Amino acid sequence: MWTLAQVQAEYRRDRLLGIDTSRVAVSFSRRMTRQYGVCTFVKNRPQEIRLADFLRREDQVFWDTARHEYAHAAAAILTGKRHGHDEAWKAVCRKIGCPPERLAPSCEAAAENRRRIEAVRGVYVVTCLGCGAESRYLRRGTVVQALEEKRGGIRCPPGTMSRPSTWMQRPTKPRAADANAVRPLISTLAARLSAVLN
Repeated sequence: MWTLAQVQAEYRRDRLLGIDTSRVAVSFSRRMTRQYGVCTFVKNRPQEIRLADFLRREDQVFWDTARHEYAHAAAAILTGKRHGHDEAWKAVCRKIGCPPERLAPSCEAAAENRRRIEAVRGVYVVTCLGCGAESRYLRRGTVVQALEEKRGGIRCPPGTMSRPSTWMQRPTKPRAADANAVRPLISTLAARLSAVLN
């Protein structure tokens, strides 16, 4: 498995470009499940390069992704502004020896990670005590937390469809002319949600 020290040593390609990327933090992320890497910015300045932890078992895809994200940071430092996957970014890629491709090819580590995620998808299952409908949540968010605190379970509000998720969805964004028509809908949704949580 590759380490942060090895990635930082790879990023010493600054001498090829005449820049200093030492202020750009580098980290591995276990939360990245689909994305291979990302370079984050604040006001057109690169702040951090995060690489997916599951890629550390790969060789070629890992290093291509690490160089890809480095090219984003280097292009921004060189020009003073962010570049997506434009010609300035592609020129930096070619200079550092990275394929100037927007997407990396699929790899076995990504496929294995997807299988692992799908196996545990829906870790938190909320079941209606009335109709038996289930809602699945990946994270322990406010809804799951509120239901755990209640400990009595949940029932679908009277007059709703059998799936709890149908009454939890956000309404579509109203147009300005429909604002008066939406106010009763919002109060109805708020009342249903408070009935469930109480």
